[in-house]
Amino acid sequence: MLQQWRGAAILSALMAGLCITARPALGLDEDEIPLATVPSAVRLAAAKAVPDAKWAKAFKSTEDDETIYELTGSDSKGREIEVELTPAGKVLEIETGLPIADVPQLVRDVLGARAKGIKIDRARAVTQDGKVVAYSFDGRNAKDQSVEVRVSTDGKAVEIEVDDD
Repeated sequence: MLQQWRGAAILSALMAGLCITARPALGLDEDEIPLATVPSAVRLAAAKAVPDAKWAKAFKSTEDDETIYELTGSDSKGREIEVELTPAGKVLEIETGLPIADVPQLVRDVLGARAKGIKIDRARAVTQDGKVVAYSFDGRNAKDQSVEVRVSTDGKAVEIEVDDD
């Protein structure tokens, strides 16, 4: 997963209201890794952050010389879950799948206005420090490119990332 909320340049663009990027431009290098190779501090922190989760995949990414681990799977309610952590086990964010109908109306309105032409396939609540800070949406644009749209809970910050791989 992209680390779109880190970095002063990206945050500045978000404060301006809209950021459109292409994945390779972010310098992100992400690889799937065996779950057994995830450091114990990361596994323990993920288990504490999402009790009873069933982890299916692990990824290791590097951005600006910073290593990030991502564990994906499902929580005890069967919802899709993604947790991003540092190698020391600090939880950076948790994304929890939810029906688009459960996304607040304000966020859906902003999504509809700012992401025209993108067919949304899935939605996730983004939690940092125990608080929902944004909603993330995956879909495809008219060119059939994978697109991720992220909208802050107040609807003021929108980021659209196009995967041009």
